[in-house]
Amino acid sequence: MEKMRVALLVVFSAAVLWPDRALALKCYSCTPQPCNNQCMDPMNCSEEDRYCMTVVELLEIGPSSVKQISKMCMPNCSEIIQHPVFTSCCQRDFCNLNGDAAARFCNSRMLLGILATSVSALLWTGL
Repeated sequence: MEKMRVALLVVFSAAVLWPDRALALKCYSCTPQPCNNQCMDPMNCSEEDRYCMTVVELLEIGPSSVKQISKMCMPNCSEIIQHPVFTSCCQRDFCNLNGDAAARFCNSRMLLGILATSVSALLWTGL
């Protein structure tokens, strides 16, 4: 019973002495990457950060576009859905795993790839 009291006292003291360590938000973070699966570096946010943010930018290069995904901790966050920048915000640990903005574009790229492969296969077989 005495060991339990000592353990609780240590945990309580740590929470009082270092509250920012116990309550700091944790987010995935990365510099601009082409897809979500390359954007998964865990990060301890600062005490003032309250949001995990995902930013997707579409860069027009000639007739095609290139997507770049960034993730970060932010003290404030506004969701933007206005071409060429899309952002999503959340407030739980590692909640930006598949940020809405990032998932929307990675999934659409995958769907287009599957569709193009299927059409190509149909044309090749003569159906």
